[in-house]
Amino acid sequence: MILIAIHLVILPFILFNFANLMKWFDYLLSTRAMALLLLLMASAVGVATFIENSYDTITAKVLIYNAKWFELILFLLLINFINNIKTYQLLKWKKWSILMLHIGFIITLIGAFVTRYIGFEGVMLIQENTSSQQIFSSEPYLQIAVHDEVNQYLVDQQHYFSAVNTSYPSVSFDFPNKGQVDVKVLNRIVNAEKKFLTDVPSGSLYLHLILPGRENLYLEDGKVEEMMGIPFSLNNNQREDAIRFYFQNDSLKVYAPFEIQRLDMSTLTVEDRQRGMDQLPQDSLTPLQVHDVAERNLLSFLGQQIMINSIEKRAKLDWVSTDNGDLPDAHLVQVAVNGELSQDYMIGKAGIRPTSSLLKYDNFDTWFDKIHDFECQFSIEMNIYEVKKAVNSVKNNSFKNIQKAKN
Repeated sequence: MILIAIHLVILPFILFNFANLMKWFDYLLSTRAMALLLLLMASAVGVATFIENSYDTITAKVLIYNAKWFELILFLLLINFINNIKTYQLLKWKKWSILMLHIGFIITLIGAFVTRYIGFEGVMLIQENTSSQQIFSSEPYLQIAVHDEVNQYLVDQQHYFSAVNTSYPSVSFDFPNKGQVDVKVLNRIVNAEKKFLTDVPSGSLYLHLILPGRENLYLEDGKVEEMMGIPFSLNNNQREDAIRFYFQNDSLKVYAPFEIQRLDMSTLTVEDRQRGMDQLPQDSLTPLQVHDVAERNLLSFLGQQIMINSIEKRAKLDWVSTDNGDLPDAHLVQVAVNGELSQDYMIGKAGIRPTSSLLKYDNFDTWFDKIHDFECQFSIEMNIYEVKKAVNSVKNNSFKNIQKAKN
């Protein structure tokens, strides 16, 4: 009796809910629902265009294109288009034009789902008169390779760094003979460029040298940097083959293992600047001895020339956000090994050539990358690339390139 009573109570409830469910299903397949879905899709795509223009493509993907609610709209549209073929008997010859319209939408929506879940998007960078078969993914990945002399651990995690509602990824794992390793991204600098900042309260001592080709070298106090195959140091004696600069008591000195020619550019007249370098009087600095130098001194050695531009007592090199979208992002990454912390910046962004970043700790290397790269079974060669401008225009309005694919 009790079992019969339960069935008498539950069965009407199930039937009632099934009837309501069928009503909802019929409504979702109705013309009114299809019109509403088309309106929602068009509105979402329009909003995504404004988001992409105001922020970036990644933000538009996070908020709209890759959102589950947008995928649900596309799926319901796909079901509606398939249902309309049966409901309105579109397989008849006299309705072939409407049938083609529906089939076109169905193929487009199926292609969108295939691209979303099976395919991938990427960028192939090809210089003129060269070929390439490497594609850099448009989807951003946090790739970590941790290794010592024996073991290696790889992490490959997709993550969208959005300008809106930003979240930072983190990874934790146990590494043999090291214990627990925690890797996390702490901050992101968009379109980052490394700049030399002076008169910074928390800055340190820097020597600013200008190398051939107007390349800047910023020597930090106590550090060694190698450029042009030559090591340079400031207040550091670790490298005997280095050009060593010393700054003490507001006096700058230099020590080198080879002869240096010194020219004081600040004393040159207009007539002197019009003469050749070989016609100007220069001081010869003997090797393996300490010599006084100053700002605006031009030093010549081994066929190279460098300029001492300035001494900055409170300066630092730091990543600064810019408006240049062609620049990569800088991500501050923290690695904790058994509670001991180490931090550095990782450089990269989706759709551009990846730059690997290395963070060393006690014979324990951590490599970071920000993008996937794929090898294609074919290569593409670009023979001609031309940029064209309209009349009285300062912008590049169009370009033409001739490409061919190779097996």
